[in-house]
Amino acid sequence: MRLGDFLLFCSGAETSILEQCPTEKNKFYGIGSTVLLTSLLAMLSGGYAVYFTFQSVLVSIVIGVFWGIVIFSLDRYIVSSIKKSGSFIKELPMALPRIFMAVILALTISKPLELRLFQDAVAKKMGEIADMSIATCEKEWNTQRDAFAKKKSDLEDERKVKTEELFSKDGIYRAVVGEQNDLASKNKQLSDKVASNNQVIAAGTTFQPVKDENGVVLYTKKVYSREAQNAMANNKTLRNEIGQNNARIKELDLQRNARRDTLKGQLTVAEQQYAKQILGVQQQIDDHNSKRQGFLMECTTRSKNAKDIPARLEALSFLTKENSSIYLASWLITLLFVLLETAPVVVKLLSARGPYDEIIDRMDYEKTIEQKIKISELNDTVNTEMRISTERNRIKLEAELKANEELMNEIAAAQAEIAKEAVKKWKEKELNKLANGQNDVIDSGNEV
Repeated sequence: MRLGDFLLFCSGAETSILEQCPTEKNKFYGIGSTVLLTSLLAMLSGGYAVYFTFQSVLVSIVIGVFWGIVIFSLDRYIVSSIKKSGSFIKELPMALPRIFMAVILALTISKPLELRLFQDAVAKKMGEIADMSIATCEKEWNTQRDAFAKKKSDLEDERKVKTEELFSKDGIYRAVVGEQNDLASKNKQLSDKVASNNQVIAAGTTFQPVKDENGVVLYTKKVYSREAQNAMANNKTLRNEIGQNNARIKELDLQRNARRDTLKGQLTVAEQQYAKQILGVQQQIDDHNSKRQGFLMECTTRSKNAKDIPARLEALSFLTKENSSIYLASWLITLLFVLLETAPVVVKLLSARGPYDEIIDRMDYEKTIEQKIKISELNDTVNTEMRISTERNRIKLEAELKANEELMNEIAAAQAEIAKEAVKKWKEKELNKLANGQNDVIDSGNEV
């Protein structure tokens, strides 16, 4: 097959009709070329995308060829199905589904080639994403570890609160502690008074020298004012009271400790329950810590080995958001593929209506009229057969009705004859009964 014939085949044109209008061939060469090139581009792009997933040349070639054939068949069918009416407005609705599909296919086909064009930047971004993923894994691990630690701490705090509540709600223990607190508060007040008295003593104390007969100072003598003497006497009383209070506080300490030991016995069950729960949480923490190395290693391996299409598309998405140049280039590539994908339909829409289209319309019209004539003839045949069958059934029904009428008349006559004979027999029988009855009457009279 020559290249020209193959391009005509790609365009979906009828070669036998084109032989009648050779000037139309160039137009269909162009349409066939766009269909062929679009399918080849789809085949390359699809094969490249599959190679990322399966890492197999054979599989990528097989699926790429299959994808190219699908696009080729789709384009060829749509291009050949668009009838040139000479009005772009009338032809556009027929092409809109293909244009919509072209946009979808362009997005699908362009992404693998974008990944190829930006492969270095994508590979670098994939490394950054892998590092972020590893850091996220470690953060998640630490978060879970902290959750276990907080759970353990909460249990310990709850145990402490329960313990303190038991002591604070016990009347004896609370009374002892209350008395201790009162004595401590009172001692503080007494100590403050002692300090205040010391200031009065210091202010009322003077030093007078004691001299001998020659006027030589032998020593210095402290002289206290009356206020200072009263303060000193008061301090002595206060210190005695403070000492008594401290002695009482020590006694209360012994009582409190004794009561505490008594109450601790009541905490044994609760302590055991909390200890069991805390031990369970500690085991979870230990188990979690023992798996840290394996968890991070698995996360690292998974992140570093993520090189499939979704991982690369994710990296490309980050790049387009971060880099305006890559974003613009990505859109330009997508628009280019949209133009390439819509090229077969656009070429067909933009081409002028020619002799080929006129012949196609004439042949379609002839075939349509021919089929309508056949349908009309078939309808006439069927209608005739139906009328004949209807007439035949009518005649048959009339004959059957007539035969039935004669039979009914014969049956009626026979029934009337039978009825006459039955009446006759009955009459004879009754007469015989009357005759026999008269004789019986006569015989009875003779005997009398």
